[in-house]
Amino acid sequence: MANAITINNLMFNYQEHQVTLNIPEFNVSVGETVFIHGESGSGKSTLIKLLAGLRSPSSGKVEILSTDLSSLSAPQRDKFRAQNVGVVYQQFNLIPYLSAVDNVLLAAKLSKVGLSEPRVSAREALLNLHLRERDINQPAYQLSIGQQQRVAIARAMITKPRLLLVDEPTSALDQENTTTFVNQLLSQANELNSAIVCVSHDMSYADSFQRQVSFEVLNQATKGAQQ
Repeated sequence: MANAITINNLMFNYQEHQVTLNIPEFNVSVGETVFIHGESGSGKSTLIKLLAGLRSPSSGKVEILSTDLSSLSAPQRDKFRAQNVGVVYQQFNLIPYLSAVDNVLLAAKLSKVGLSEPRVSAREALLNLHLRERDINQPAYQLSIGQQQRVAIARAMITKPRLLLVDEPTSALDQENTTTFVNQLLSQANELNSAIVCVSHDMSYADSFQRQVSFEVLNQATKGAQQ
């Protein structure tokens, strides 16, 4: 089976003598869902940024969907991410003054993935995640945390990405909303056969994923490194 992610001898450090990540090998198959758990501040968010091409490794190789990210320029990485990778950020990164549907629509436009009716697709994505019709046109800042989470999923999935990266997605949710969010996330990914890598310190929903990985085992860097 092909890999969505292939990591070989990944090293990353903020400073010359401070190694944050040292991951000899890590693979994720196409369509596989993986939950990486570890303490806050251990470097999980840094890993997500490297997988998304938002940062570059100090050495080693990160391949996403058989593409070596280090072979791409920064603009090329941005284009590749927009067309192939969905990201659900810990702080959502929604544009507060844009409506829910326009936040999703913007992602579709930036990706330049052909959608015959982008606004219709954006609306349907939100409705499928049980956002109410009356809330779709509300500015993001007027939505509840749970509603913003759903907008973040819809935005990440609108381009039908082959890989979905999720960073501490439930830090602001109670248990009921956490369960709903995870179920929606996995359902959307399953429909598209998208691989998922989710990083979190919250083990309450880890069993929902096909594979669980300890970040402390995965990352062989010295302990105490910060994100």
